[in-house]
Amino acid sequence: MVKQKALTFPLTSKEIGNIVRSEWRYTVEDAIFYPAPHRYPCSSKPAGTHRFRITASMEFDLRCMDCKDIREYDGTGRCEACGGILECVYPRAILSTLGEQKTEEGLARFAPALPVEKGFLPYLGEAQTPLLRSKTICNELGLACLYFKDETQNPTGAFKDRGISISVGLALKTKSKGIMTVSSGNAATSLSTYAAACQLPCLVLVDSEASTPKLQQILVMGAQCIKVRGIFERGSEPLCELLSEVSHHLNYWPAFSWAPVNPYSVEGTKTIAYECAHITPDVVVCPVAGGDNLAGQWKGYKELYNAGVIEKRPRMIGVQPKGSAPLVSAFNRRENHVTPIAKATTVVTGLRTTFSGDHALKAVYESDGCAIEVDDRDTIRCKNRLARLEGIWIESSSAVTVAALPLLIESKFLDRYEKVICVLTGAGHKEQIDIDIRTGLQEANFDPDDILRKYLELVR
Repeated sequence: MVKQKALTFPLTSKEIGNIVRSEWRYTVEDAIFYPAPHRYPCSSKPAGTHRFRITASMEFDLRCMDCKDIREYDGTGRCEACGGILECVYPRAILSTLGEQKTEEGLARFAPALPVEKGFLPYLGEAQTPLLRSKTICNELGLACLYFKDETQNPTGAFKDRGISISVGLALKTKSKGIMTVSSGNAATSLSTYAAACQLPCLVLVDSEASTPKLQQILVMGAQCIKVRGIFERGSEPLCELLSEVSHHLNYWPAFSWAPVNPYSVEGTKTIAYECAHITPDVVVCPVAGGDNLAGQWKGYKELYNAGVIEKRPRMIGVQPKGSAPLVSAFNRRENHVTPIAKATTVVTGLRTTFSGDHALKAVYESDGCAIEVDDRDTIRCKNRLARLEGIWIESSSAVTVAALPLLIESKFLDRYEKVICVLTGAGHKEQIDIDIRTGLQEANFDPDDILRKYLELVR
């Protein structure tokens, strides 16, 4: 029996220490997030609070997307001057080498265009995932060139392994005492795995509705896990406050996979674009929660284009479930900022969030793309069809990309002869599913006639 204990925020230093040192698993029931006046929200901070300095020996600048000022990372991914999101900018000479053949494995192939040296990058087999051409669904939809970027083949079954590898490398480089994240599940399983491989203490805060398979993986890897009810429902500011408060007390690297807090996580995600660019896609369809997946891939395509490695850039399409679509709402109103929604309601837990990042909206606009929402029932149907027609088992958050295709074709946003990539971000085995296996099974005697009889009953 796993021991549990209820906590209420704000935590005392003693309680935080107990979390890390003990074998307790904590459940935060109706946790209250109090603002801490001596800390800063993710959009602003007082001067003199720098905690991390990692850029001195690396060939890149951390630049604001809006005002273009050069900044240093100090625990938040926001610009001090204007509140814009920070991004890593590399010299063209470095980016131009991305078109060369690489012999290294994983993200180390792209190390010159990453914010951490390859000597610090952990490797468990991430990246170099297959780009699969559709065999059946493309014909159903009348699409000539439909591909699936199968990120389920990463070590923990999700695309998050790319960004987490970067974060763990930075934690090792900065000699942080440990590492932590806030996650709906996939980033938490990834971080717990990579932290275990590097023997880093790890704390993960997960949504209270995180699936059992994901929680099992987290606990098996030895991470300290806290379930926090409604952790993504209070908006980005309280969440950033919480992450900043706890990571500061522990001196843990904040590995939250969201650029407004951690501008380095998208540097891992952008490598998906590096691996897909050789087919010169016209359209890339991505599931969107906070927006790093879409924004990171767009960043990768831009870097390749600006360095002359590719000749054109794809249109980026962000897909969200109805009831949890702040990015879609902002796009439909042609706004420049994503306004959080009051409540997120969807069965697609990996995309259940009240907020998305402005960097994702910017990527949609810059690429002449769009943002679209899909019904949960269509998502579940497409998840099952992808398994039975293409042999790819994905979780619901990946299936929104396939569910969006008929809508995009109907709206004339997709041409049937364009090259389309659906990015499949997470594996189906990571999701708790309600299925009675007895309805799909028959039991037979050790007899050929009885086996054939039972088989005919199954296929009728």
